[in-house]
Amino acid sequence: APRTAAAQLRGQLPPRAVHQFAPLDNPRWLRRFLAHWQPNALVLVESELWPNMLQQTAKRAPVALINARMSPRSQRRWGKFSGLARRVFAPISMFTAQDSSSAAFLRGLPSRPVTLTGNLKFDAAPLPVEEAALTLLLQQLGSRPVWLAASTHPGEESILVKAHTRIRDSYPDALLIIVPRHPKRGAALAAQHTGSGLRSRGDAPAPDSPVYIADTLGELGLWYRAVPLAFIGGSLIPHGGQNLFEPAQLGCALLTGAHLFNFLELAAHLEAHEALTRTSDADTISAAVLQLFDNPP
Repeated sequence: APRTAAAQLRGQLPPRAVHQFAPLDNPRWLRRFLAHWQPNALVLVESELWPNMLQQTAKRAPVALINARMSPRSQRRWGKFSGLARRVFAPISMFTAQDSSSAAFLRGLPSRPVTLTGNLKFDAAPLPVEEAALTLLLQQLGSRPVWLAASTHPGEESILVKAHTRIRDSYPDALLIIVPRHPKRGAALAAQHTGSGLRSRGDAPAPDSPVYIADTLGELGLWYRAVPLAFIGGSLIPHGGQNLFEPAQLGCALLTGAHLFNFLELAAHLEAHEALTRTSDADTISAAVLQLFDNPP
């Protein structure tokens, strides 16, 4: 994942910004790292908490945790070790929380003042797209019924393909596009599902292929614009879900699994506006996709 993020940052960083891998959480290595870079501040995002990094950096510079997210599972774990939690969070001098539950937890440590700002993801611009690539993809898809499975994790793809097999009983030319969370898994997924095309190999979605594996970086903006129905992964397994805001921002009808503890408030908001359907297995996924295929509006 760190290498994937680094590759995606290439060419996107603003002037005078440098990408550098952080050291492992070893005090000796951290002291060398800090002596070299001499930071004026450390800004951590969401829930990246490394005890030695916090302690070593706080001796030199202020530490902030922004867009803090503490899932119910994390809160229960920290609650079992409240003394340890106070020591880990103590070096942090500034907190902003993305939801009321996380803010309430951080305020109860006790810790520094906590500001409830909402989720920074809501302030992000829509994911980018190359218009030429979008035009070509729409031509390749034609009028086929298509649905997308984005940011999928191991153990989810087999359930989604099983659901897709049932969908093809009603829509024989239906296509499932899978975008694995970690693109390096693409080749193995393509080998597992005979006849599927692989985007990094240059394959186009073939008219007779039931599954297409999109294993390239930085193209979710393309898929969310081309396919208006998306299942968001990390939710059929207890991972907590993946970013729901990006596809919602681009007008996708959303399906997920039951495990959304990383996005509880956003999921509740989407469900209140009938913009999200939770599923649990191949049967409920196929039923939800078929309902939406039958009723495009």
